[in-house]
Amino acid sequence: MNAPRLVALLSVGGLLVGCGGGRLAPPARPTAVAKVDLKRAKAPASAVILGTGGAGDATTLTLPSGPQRVTVAPLFVRGEADDAVGGIGSVDLIVQAATSGQVKVGVFEDVAGGAGPEWRAGVWLAAYVAVSVLDKDLTDFAFEATSSGHVDGASASALMSAGLVAAILGWPVDAAATMTGTINPDGTVGPVSGIPQKFAAALAAGKRRLGYPVGQRLAVDAATGAEVDLVALARERGAEAVEVADIYGAIELMTGRALPRPQPLAGAAMELPAEIADRVGARVDVWDKRVDALHEALDDGYGLGEVGTAALGAYVRSTVAHDRAFKQRKQGMVAPAYHGMVAAWIAASASRDAAIVLGLAIDGDIDGAARELDRLTAELTTSTDAVRAIGTRKPATMGDHLLMLSAFDAAIDGWSLQGFAEALVRRTRLRLEVLREDGDDYALAAVGRDVVAATTAIARARAAVLLAQDAAEIEAAPSAVYRCSLPAVKRLATSFAAAAGSNLAYVEALGGITSDLGRDLTATSEPDYLVAAVGSRVGDATGVPATLKAAWGEDSVGWRLFTLAASQQSYFRSSLLASRWHSLRVRAGLDGRAYAIGNERALLNMLEFAEQRAREHAHAAQVATGAVPLQAQLHYQTARGLRDGDAADKLDALAAYWAASAYAQSALMLARN
Repeated sequence: MNAPRLVALLSVGGLLVGCGGGRLAPPARPTAVAKVDLKRAKAPASAVILGTGGAGDATTLTLPSGPQRVTVAPLFVRGEADDAVGGIGSVDLIVQAATSGQVKVGVFEDVAGGAGPEWRAGVWLAAYVAVSVLDKDLTDFAFEATSSGHVDGASASALMSAGLVAAILGWPVDAAATMTGTINPDGTVGPVSGIPQKFAAALAAGKRRLGYPVGQRLAVDAATGAEVDLVALARERGAEAVEVADIYGAIELMTGRALPRPQPLAGAAMELPAEIADRVGARVDVWDKRVDALHEALDDGYGLGEVGTAALGAYVRSTVAHDRAFKQRKQGMVAPAYHGMVAAWIAASASRDAAIVLGLAIDGDIDGAARELDRLTAELTTSTDAVRAIGTRKPATMGDHLLMLSAFDAAIDGWSLQGFAEALVRRTRLRLEVLREDGDDYALAAVGRDVVAATTAIARARAAVLLAQDAAEIEAAPSAVYRCSLPAVKRLATSFAAAAGSNLAYVEALGGITSDLGRDLTATSEPDYLVAAVGSRVGDATGVPATLKAAWGEDSVGWRLFTLAASQQSYFRSSLLASRWHSLRVRAGLDGRAYAIGNERALLNMLEFAEQRAREHAHAAQVATGAVPLQAQLHYQTARGLRDGDAADKLDALAAYWAASAYAQSALMLARN
């Protein structure tokens, strides 16, 4: 199971944003910390960064009034091989406070079609990261980025993100500084190419402080292919090359000033409460029994050796995941054990179902194989019922709201993956018809791969429904009495949807996806793309969303939380796709599971940053609400249990750290609003 899919399935401590309903028993946990004035965090004239330590456990930054402009100098490379030449440009960035509740990000050009799709997406991503480090959201400001000539690529997005923070704060930018590097959605700086040529252009233009992404000190010369020591290159010209790991380093490079950041909580504060750990452990045991039943059936009756390596491979993955999860359960590591047991069940379920379908196909019963696929698909209709039931809840505490968001995450996964599974089943039926006409080994092997892909998608969708039900059982816990502001939730959803749309545009630019046909083909091979695409426009979607919107009402708690969950999910799924396709250069096998990371140094940096950010965000949420969100603790513990595993585990760990931060940020934003 890939990282984003698993994070959604493991939303054991949900993001519940409830507005209204009956009151529950008084909270056992402390209420929000009174010494911090959260209203100032939303005020246009200030940004409040919680958890920074010192008096009030927060730092308030006064923001300037009126439009603020800074100019940054992006670096680029034109041409290839011997013709590769570096260059330096100029981009004007303007930011001003906004009160309309709408997202406004303007990308302006002086040549028709001058700004390419990756550049545009990079501006949007830079804006989102800039506001996120200030605990603001996209609707709080209006942004403009004006470029000259023809520009494309996202290698200046980290530079622009730092420039936008400087503009928001009214800090001047050092005219002698510039940098190259993409900004990842979590604020890390990703690798880029052609740095020696870029630095040569910057040095020729008089720049004296040059930033480069972490791990790229020895960069490949685009013209010669030789490695160049960037530090030595800069030193020879009387300049300084600085390794930049994240947005905070980029801001300091470009302004000479350090942006206050939350102090990370100690690891002990991220441990699960004993009662919650017991609940998770109990659900691990339930999934363990489900896996054992499937393994017993596979061992006794389905003859995996006769139906090809695809079904057998899924079975092997299941046994490996199950054995590790069982050991983690014995050691008290219940969060990663839960993750592993769900993954084991999905693989075992896919293997069993594939064995049945392929067994029928091998026996020549093509019609029977097709009917079995249809039967499996028909079982997925319960996903809509699961979503509908969640929307009728009446949350009255902060924990209730987070629980509801968590359950929505899993239910939305089930609904989205149902569509993905149905598309794979249609493709598999076509393969079966080819097998009917030409029953050679090649045709059978192709059917085997497609059948396992289809049954895996079906198993994921079924697991999502079960996990939505698990969330209600695991995550219920006393917390501060809370009633959310529906307009505020709408603004949050609008902000995330805009960020998700920009991420999706970036992903499509990276993948060369330029047509509806290309989007459809990508959606049938990459479920995370499908979930991200659906979630980014859920408000205008037909089918299940339209049905729920009509049933609940557009201004209901259920619909507002549903749109928030969908837009958040879309943002983080597209974020992970962008990282996998670009910054990390992930290579995946036929089963979709990552087996190699092209840029492992970047992944290690992202994991380290994400782990720290999860504890920083947890601290800010604790200050805002009086407690660390349960969901943040669950995902954090899952990540800790996975980060030392193989390539796929590391990606799952990154996704889990991001989920921990997301739940903490949501709690903070809800409290602020």
